[in-house]
Amino acid sequence: VNGIKSKGWNLPAYTVAPRSIGDVQAALAFADKHNLQVTIKNTGHSYNSANTAKGSMMIWTSHLPRLGPDVHTEWRNTCGTHVKDLGGGFGLDSQDVPQAVLVFGAGQPFRETISAANEAGYYMVTGAVPTVGHGGGWVMGAGLSFSHRHLGYGVDNVVQFKAVLADGSNVTADECTNADLFWALRGGGGGSFALVTEVSYRLWKDVQVHDVFFV
Repeated sequence: VNGIKSKGWNLPAYTVAPRSIGDVQAALAFADKHNLQVTIKNTGHSYNSANTAKGSMMIWTSHLPRLGPDVHTEWRNTCGTHVKDLGGGFGLDSQDVPQAVLVFGAGQPFRETISAANEAGYYMVTGAVPTVGHGGGWVMGAGLSFSHRHLGYGVDNVVQFKAVLADGSNVTADECTNADLFWALRGGGGGSFALVTEVSYRLWKDVQVHDVFFV
């Protein structure tokens, strides 16, 4: 933990770059002991500075270990429901069902998750900037995309989170386990309810997207 006085700027007093879940838990325990506000930074793309606060302790998730990203075609949630039965009513017809799940770490940017999905032959609801963190404020704030009218927002495509709570508990949240937390994380904004460490995300049948610019 590095302590730096903010000196009037809207900056954290402490910054933690955790390399493990244990580091996250230790940071939260430190914040609790010293009564510090905690903010969470993913890749730093935040127009309203939601990932920082004067005098706070900021936890920077981009330094957590990379997870794949790994594609799982037989993924099931904690109820045992297969990914193909977790479509959520999105898609144009009955043929539009999720094909697989991509599991990735919270701090991994779109350039890594999109590449993994494309290499495996799948389509994924994404943002447009490759350096934005896929598992940060983008997905927890809504997750706008050029394909959200067809396949739902980013929040609609998350099927499971793994996260660390304020008390240090390392939990899984999906529609069957910690369902209230799962609901809250999908739209509550990054860092509002827990520190997300891992995301499981739906992949769809590969489709073409036409992007038109008028100049």
